[in-house]
Parts: sequence; C-alpha cells; structure tokens
Amino acid sequence: MWFLNILVLVHSIISNTFANLMKFIYSFLALALIMLSGCKQDFQVTVSKYVDTPVIYGLLATHDYGNDGNTHYIRIQKGYLLKGNAYLAAGVTDSIYYPDNLSVKLISSNGFSTFTLSRVDGATVGLNKDTGIFANTPNYLYTFHQLLDSTRNYTLVVTKNGGADTLAIASTALVNNWKIYSPSNLGLSTIPFANASPATLTWSAASNAGVYDLTVRFFYREYIAATSTLSKDTFIDIPIFTSFIPTGSNNTVSYTLAASVFLSYMAEHITRDPLVYRTFNNQAGMQFKFAAGGTDLTNYFISQESQSGLTSSNALPAFTNVAGGVGLLSSREYQEVDNILLSNAGLDTLACDPTASFLNFKNSSGNICH
Repeated sequence: MWFLNILVLVHSIISNTFANLMKFIYSFLALALIMLSGCKQDFQVTVSKYVDTPVIYGLLATHDYGNDGNTHYIRIQKGYLLKGNAYLAAGVTDSIYYPDNLSVKLISSNGFSTFTLSRVDGATVGLNKDTGIFANTPNYLYTFHQLLDSTRNYTLVVTKNGGADTLAIASTALVNNWKIYSPSNLGLSTIPFANASPATLTWSAASNAGVYDLTVRFFYREYIAATSTLSKDTFIDIPIFTSFIPTGSNNTVSYTLAASVFLSYMAEHITRDPLVYRTFNNQAGMQFKFAAGGTDLTNYFISQESQSGLTSSNALPAFTNVAGGVGLLSSREYQEVDNILLSNAGLDTLACDPTASFLNFKNSSGNICH
C-alpha cells in the first residue's frame, strides 16, 4: 500500500511566548493544519515520480505580550511517499524533516530587508513538540530575531542546493492598526459584571485581520477561613472566545460579555473548599488578553468550517497559501488591557450567584453569601 502523508502542524510551537500559553492563541487559540491522504488496504496506487512537497506553518507578529515579539519561528517539514506502514515512518525523523540543506529567507515587500532563518531544535529553547504519531525529537524549526515593520508584506522563500532549487514561496501581510476601546487601558477601569448588565467589549477591526481570541486573567486571593490568613495569591485564565470571526464590514467590532461566562468557568476550574474564602484582588484586577489573526488564518478557519458542516457532501481542497507546497503563512497581533476592576454589583454577582457561590468569594460588603 502506498501512502502520501502531509504532516500534522502543531500551533503551540509558533512563538516563544505561546510555548507556555494556549494556542492561537491563546489559543488562537489549538490550530492543526492536517492534510492527510489515505487509502484502504485493497487500494493500490501507482506513482511514477515522487514529488517533493514542503509543509510550512508560521505566524509572524510585531508584538507578543510578555516579550518584545522579535523572535519568530517557522515550521518546515516535508510530505513523504513510501511503500509500507506510513504510521511507523511518521515516527522516523528523516521521513518528516529535510536535511540541513535548506536556505530559508524572509523578504520585505520593499526589497530592502532580507532575513535569513537558521535551523534550531525547538527543545533547546523550550519549545517541545507534543508526542504522537510523528517524531517529536528533534523538533526542528527555522528562526530569526528581528522586529518586523507592520506596514510591509513579507515573503518566505525556501530553496535547497545552495539556492538553486526553489521549493516553496508564501507571502503574508502583518496585522496592524488595532485599538481596544472597551475595556479602557487608560488607568483603572471598571466593567459591569452582573448577568442583568453584561459588559460590551469593543475594538477597532484590525488591518489585515479577521479572527480574534480573548482570554481574561482573573486575579484573586484565598484565605484560611478559621484564621483569615492569606494562603494563596493567584489567578485563573478564563477563555472568553476563540476563533471569533465577526460578521459584516464595520470598522468597530463589539462582543457582549455576560457574567455567566466567568462564573461557569470558575465553578468548573476552581476547587471547592469550605475551609477557605476568596476575594477579588482589587490591586491586580483583571487582564484582558486579546489576539488578532491575519486574513489567511481567517480564511483557513472558514475553510475548515465549510468542510465540517452536515451539509458538506464533498471533500473540498484544504486551504493553503504556500506555492509549491502546502501549509499556512499568516500573522497575529496582541493587545493587553490591565487593571480592570469589578463594580460592586459585579462583586455581589461573583459572591452570590448560585453558579459559583460555593467558591466562597466575598461580596462588596465583605461578606460570604449563603
């Protein structure tokens, strides 16, 4: 039996920051680009010539929360053709990676900037590849360190044999010109929290973007109830939405955020403990961590959605913007709004709403609701 396997591409390795966060992201959040062609046991395929198929995945950025956003990683692997068990071959490094003979360059649209990427083992910089069918060690990636100009387009060119043979080319524009209007980042800001008065989040539609993620980091404190002694100053990351694609063509995007989104997640992920009480940390508040994904990433999600519906009767071609190969080159951008506080009504909802009242948060009067 003959198999042509196009590799599973894992979202969590695209940036040094996202190595310890959700996907994109925050996931944009859990992205895998899977293009797998299989066959039944009794189906024979005759192939006259092996076609070298590069598989490329990367998201460029001009800003990462948590670092300067200057370090970029691109995954470049290869499809393979063999006779025998393709699943066993997937676990062999030589089957899925090119030898160290590729020339990988990123070229700006004005032609004045060219960045040469070097091959590294991601494990040596804290980017470990998940275990599974495909070999996870070494975890070869191509990297460069440079602040990109958000007003430029960039083209990735992959060649081999000293640049004589072009394998693949992919281009993308960078996400830019993006502002968060509400919640405000101008000093301390309070948002509604009660289910009866949900918060309205608004932001400008970023240039070259179309898909968004939001995670809220909610800071709180735990006390030993018997002694009122602080036992833990901590937080919980609450995913609000992932892969959110706004409809219409408005310049401003809005999203209604109900308290139930917070309460349900906290009820499931914070341990019930009658021996402690908790308080919202007014000094740290909440951090709203927004992410915007590029146009090609948006088209990828739309393509996946269109092929997964109940009305889809035919397998459509998988989305790719890589000429000479398959995969995705796009961009992402981040905005973070800090020190967002709860109103008194919000504190009372947190403490008294039946969804999470068993977590023993104190209300605006400093009391526990029971």
